[in-house]
Amino acid sequence: MNKHHNLFRYKWRSKPPLDAQNKLDCLALVDWGLAQPIESFIFSDKMIFEVGSPRRLRNITWQKGEDPYASATPDKKKSGFSIMVSGSVALGFKGPLWVWVKESPEEQAANNQQLQRENNELNATIPGTEEYLYLQALNRNIAEYNANCSPHEPHHIPRRPFWEFGEKIQKRSLGGGLDWFLYRESILHQCLYPFIEAIQTQTGRHCWLVEDNAGNHTLAAKMDLQEAAARNIHRIPKWLANSPDLNEIEPCWNYLKDAMMEYNFAGVGEQTRQEVIDALRLEWEHMPQELIDHFCMNFHLNLLQVRAWGGDNKFNA
Repeated sequence: MNKHHNLFRYKWRSKPPLDAQNKLDCLALVDWGLAQPIESFIFSDKMIFEVGSPRRLRNITWQKGEDPYASATPDKKKSGFSIMVSGSVALGFKGPLWVWVKESPEEQAANNQQLQRENNELNATIPGTEEYLYLQALNRNIAEYNANCSPHEPHHIPRRPFWEFGEKIQKRSLGGGLDWFLYRESILHQCLYPFIEAIQTQTGRHCWLVEDNAGNHTLAAKMDLQEAAARNIHRIPKWLANSPDLNEIEPCWNYLKDAMMEYNFAGVGEQTRQEVIDALRLEWEHMPQELIDHFCMNFHLNLLQVRAWGGDNKFNA
């Protein structure tokens, strides 16, 4: 009946339309991506599993030819509780599932101290800062002392300076969530980089990391350039804001959410939360690699869809 009246059902859209320049930039990214081997891409992202909320976006009715993005707004419905996980996949490979656990006060203090040390070192390399001038003078004193000191005499000043000064270059978020620092330490360094290194070592592939441009992702990448270069980690060119979501881990998350629908979780306490985490890990482990490979193989096809739409985001990948 709906088709007879030119009415169709769509999933609720949440992305605003792209301007002309963004569409051109998307097309440039498409051209680059289609020139890369499909097996070279590593897809990684976070997912929030909500207990007590609908599994999928609700359907709405539009007349044929209308733009389903015209009044796009995100669904603000809250659930009983949520759990954040992160994972990564590639053609022939599945990475570990990381589950977010809030920092303890002791962990937070240790992480803040580590960031302070990093900021001190970084600030001391910026010409014009007080730390930089102090460091230059200290280096001159150390060089002069080492030049005139007998090799048989004990050193009374350090051969290299300490970094006990400086102001923070980057700060952590105050909300206690997964900020850029924890994303870098817990996901990039402990899970994602080792996963990519293992694939490149085992297969000889030159891999490209596909992430979205969430704030904690982009800042972590910016602050981690040296570490990524040292470990031979390469990211794809800039993933534009509000671009079509082509990250092929997204259908993996849909599969995982569907699998979790078979469970009946009761309550919102710590025991229920642990049951959900255990189930997520189990279902991730049991996700067939053949299915993951099927999703990964769709990447070039979805890039072709972006090209067919002129770089726009008005389609479902």
